[in-house]
Amino acid sequence: MYSLPAGYLATDGQVASASQHNEPLEDIKNDLNDARPITAGGTGATSAADARANLLSDSVNALIPLTPAADRLAYYTADDEAALTPLTAFARGLLDDADAATMRGTVGAADRVWQVKTGAYTAIAGDRIIADTSAGAFTVTLPASPNAGDDVWFSDAGLNWFTNNNLTVDGNGSDIDGAATFAADADGGYFTAIFDGTEWQVRLTGGSA
Repeated sequence: MYSLPAGYLATDGQVASASQHNEPLEDIKNDLNDARPITAGGTGATSAADARANLLSDSVNALIPLTPAADRLAYYTADDEAALTPLTAFARGLLDDADAATMRGTVGAADRVWQVKTGAYTAIAGDRIIADTSAGAFTVTLPASPNAGDDVWFSDAGLNWFTNNNLTVDGNGSDIDGAATFAADADGGYFTAIFDGTEWQVRLTGGSA
């Protein structure tokens, strides 16, 4: 904080001396024009760019030259260097997923573990499904718009498909071995539905249909 020198104050009727006013004015001029040290509450600079350089860390200053743009993310290439990289809406949708399972759902990748289903379900490519029909028949719908090589695996671990209730697999717009649906009706059945680019093909491993 600036303090005026002693003797600066003039009173009515007093003849002002040069030392009372010239020195304070020179001090004020210097204080306004010269760089005030950071320790004295200044920036240590006479320009905005130099002030930022003095007051901000190298990591923050590295971001200043970057030009913000839609769908771009800043990242560091060194301790004091930064750049922008594309960040698409799809990538943002993946980043806000809370866990790996949610991420796999976002990208359409199955959780490659066997999962028990007891009611209607729409599969995604790569699903491993233990279809428990002990409480009643139900339908598993295969993925829409599948890609060649996509597969879904099915198992009747509880031996229910014939003894109790059939499992129906729906092609979701694509044929399954030439038909719209496939009925799994053999206890202990185990099969894979594989999309060949045109239709789903059933590959039986156990039981019969």
